[in-house]
Amino acid sequence: MRARRDAALRLLKTMLVASVFIPAAFFIYASWLNYHIAFTRADEQLSVSLNILSEQASKVFQSVDLTFAGVDAVLGDLTDEQIKGMQAEVDARWKRLENRVNHGT
Repeated sequence: MRARRDAALRLLKTMLVASVFIPAAFFIYASWLNYHIAFTRADEQLSVSLNILSEQASKVFQSVDLTFAGVDAVLGDLTDEQIKGMQAEVDARWKRLENRVNHGT
């Protein structure tokens, strides 16, 4: 009789430990998996954001290069006095350049 009771107590203790350990192990595994998925998703989003920012910076530098090329094309090697003397023509060239840049033509 005592052997049956000891066996039943062992079984109950095992079930008690399992009822705590199995859900805890499942929770730990699910947390670990969620943690890694979240970091993977964050890395992907950072990569996409960095690509967008890199492209935007490239476009800004292209605009600056275009501006410098436009200044050189319009003014070339003119002196300050020559530029002041051609103010109307220079303004017209700037307007045309600005329209091309803004409208992409």
